[in-house]
Amino acid sequence: MRRSTATKVIVGGILALGVGTAGGAAVAAGGTGLLSPWGITADLNTETEPMPTPTYRANASGETFGSLADAPSPDDAPDLIQVVSTGGKTGYLRRSELEAVDGTAAMKTFTSPADALAWQESQADRAQETVQVYLEDGKTVIGEFLVAFDEPRER
Repeated sequence: MRRSTATKVIVGGILALGVGTAGGAAVAAGGTGLLSPWGITADLNTETEPMPTPTYRANASGETFGSLADAPSPDDAPDLIQVVSTGGKTGYLRRSELEAVDGTAAMKTFTSPADALAWQESQADRAQETVQVYLEDGKTVIGEFLVAFDEPRER
């Protein structure tokens, strides 16, 4: 005999409640570890090491280039960030050009929330912008990269 969908949902909800209750009791009892109903433990006091700052290659102009995936933070991004252009070619966009379009450069100049709101209002009609895509030399343009924004707001 097949169970109905309602029965499956109720049984699933009870199972989830039971697992949540048991897991919570294990944390309350142990304090420093997590014990699941299946006997799996996790140490909650594990210290982690921060990602190391990446070493990017540099072109003849001294600009670093590489993948943004290697950067532990936006401040650690290379000068030329690897992307795929709208035409499907792999190349690099200049970080400073992207920051000028996406608002990161403007954000660094804000001195108050009112500055940020005024900038947002000035950008309300933008739907997208393009940024040039270069070879790793940072000079040879091979395409463009589309930066899309939220739908323009109605005023």
